[in-house]
Formats: sequence, C-alpha cells, structure tokens
Amino acid sequence: NPINTPPTITLIGANPLNLIIGESFTDPGVIALDTEDGNLTGSVVVSGIVSTSTRGTSTIVYSVTD
Repeated sequence: NPINTPPTITLIGANPLNLIIGESFTDPGVIALDTEDGNLTGSVVVSGIVSTSTRGTSTIVYSVTD
C-alpha cells in the first residue's frame, strides 16, 4: 500500500496577528505542501471573518485535503 502523509499548512506572517481597530486586514496567506502531491497552496480553503471595527478575537481557518 502506498503511504499517504497528510499535507502541512504553514502560516505566512505572525500568529496571532494583532491589528489596530479600524486598520485594514490583509490575509498573509499560507503555504500548503504534501510529500506525495507537492504544492497544494492553490487548493487551500479559507474560512472565517476578521472584523477590524470592534475589539475582539477573530479566527481564520485554513484547510486543505490531498
């Protein structure tokens, strides 16, 4: 049976990313790599919303399947 290792997702930028209220959010992105399938960055699905109008914590989730 062939080995199928799970892909790894590496965040580009700080984690956590701190913003000032009113500052615009630019997603720093990720790099997704897989031993068997190579670069999967183009297949990453991003979910979550970052609100910079109020104080609080926002969560962005990056997922990819090989």
